[in-house]
Amino acid sequence: MSLLDSSLLKLRSAIKSHREYGRQVRQQFDVETKLAVDALKVARLYGARPEIYTRLSWNALVTLASPTLPAAARETLERRICAGERIGAPEIRRAHGALKAGKRGRQDQRAQRKAA
Repeated sequence: MSLLDSSLLKLRSAIKSHREYGRQVRQQFDVETKLAVDALKVARLYGARPEIYTRLSWNALVTLASPTLPAAARETLERRICAGERIGAPEIRRAHGALKAGKRGRQDQRAQRKAA
């Protein structure tokens, strides 16, 4: 984990307000808020897991650390990464998209039942 990541984690634990956190990040580190938020998510999940963060691009790490990715899908992808598979952000997004499509399908079924 980089010095910036650990500094961001310390700052985030000290400041609860999202707005104030963003302001402090820009002032102290000259880093845009989105990058700081993404770095924080990645650091929390993978800062102590070089077997993950050394094998993925930044974009793939941010996508894998997304809170909207279900835990089961994340764990499956993590196992594959640790097993040596090359996985990128597009594949992670597809895994997330497949789950979303299934969810929409269930919603469509419910809507059809209500209409009948």
